[in-house]
Amino acid sequence: MADGARLTLRAAGLWAVPPGWLDGAGGGAGGGSPWAVVVLGLLIAGIAGSIVLSRLRRAAVIRAQMEAALERDREERDRIAALLTHINEGRSLEDVLEYLFEAIQDVFPADRVAYAAIEDDIVRSVWARSRSDRMRLGIGMEAPLADHSLEKLAREGGIRIIADLEAHLVEMPDSAPTRLLVEEGMRSSLSVPLRAFGKPVGFLFLDSFEKGAYTADHARLMELIGGQLSLILEKSRLMMELEQANRILAREAVTDPLTGLANRRAFQRLLDVELRRSQRSGEPVALLLLDVDHFKAFNDRHGHVEGDACLVRIARILHEAAGRAGDFAARWGGEEFVVVLVGTPAGEAVEMAQRILTRIESEAIPHGASPVAPHVTASIGVAVAEGGVATELAVLLRAADEAVYRAKRGGRNRIELARGAGGSSGR
Repeated sequence: MADGARLTLRAAGLWAVPPGWLDGAGGGAGGGSPWAVVVLGLLIAGIAGSIVLSRLRRAAVIRAQMEAALERDREERDRIAALLTHINEGRSLEDVLEYLFEAIQDVFPADRVAYAAIEDDIVRSVWARSRSDRMRLGIGMEAPLADHSLEKLAREGGIRIIADLEAHLVEMPDSAPTRLLVEEGMRSSLSVPLRAFGKPVGFLFLDSFEKGAYTADHARLMELIGGQLSLILEKSRLMMELEQANRILAREAVTDPLTGLANRRAFQRLLDVELRRSQRSGEPVALLLLDVDHFKAFNDRHGHVEGDACLVRIARILHEAAGRAGDFAARWGGEEFVVVLVGTPAGEAVEMAQRILTRIESEAIPHGASPVAPHVTASIGVAVAEGGVATELAVLLRAADEAVYRAKRGGRNRIELARGAGGSSGR
């Protein structure tokens, strides 16, 4: 019994057992004490319990560590998801880059974020933010893409990681961007090519103060971010093209395409505004209606190309005449033009009309089919809305039209002032 117990205790890790512990009281062979058996059982149970408790504690620690790691992974995935969502919802590239610079620190180190655009095969730095107090590689630096180390990256795609910028500079001493980054304190770099409309359009750069800051995991994440930024670039470009198209449409909606003056629609809207302002302010508004004399005969003799050129030259004269704030000229239709002069009484309006006729004569545009003169002439009707009273746009237009009709009936190349606006004046 004693020998078997010793073997059991030794197996349990108790190598030294005091003599006599497991021997019988009478010392006879096989005569074991019952207390010895009890002690042996208690020792074995205690040892086994201690081992189990140790293993349970170790398992609890491992479980806590795994749960903490899983929680960190979950939080990082949430931060990455929030980052990508914000990028995807961005309206402009600049807004997205500003957010990226501030938020990316929660995902991995980036002490500097920059964007360079590719335009006409030139790489140009257009945006950069750095945590360095001595930023060296700023906005405006440019170089031909063909001469740049990024040319292969733009052509083939992928992610470029430079773990040691100082060592890279030793290998490529002529790389000005690398030298400036090292002087700025950066020690590692990650470059992401961006594509839009199927071609390379730029690069996103992340730089760190630490060597070896970027790993393959960072590269995979930046591929996702780069893809989102590429979508932003495409969206921004489409928005710019849409805004430009809308501006063109808006301009065409109110502009005469031949002369560049306001068109009939814009003229009516602007004159209506001025008439209502005149009623409030008490200042008069003068309307000059000009008709090019014998213009159909001009087109028949000289051709429509010369006719268009003639109208453009007259439009330029009228635009210069309406040079004060609030004044404007417009093409009414065909060979008819209008000029609105705010705060202008009848006498001054007639004087302006006379200067316009004189200016047209000085152009000396040949008119081989005119019975009036060997050059282009015009007839002008003048109507004035007195300030402080309500004047309908249609009434003022009809008065100016009747005045120009009288000027044409009176021999053309002359001015007529509408009746009820201070009499008439002929030239």
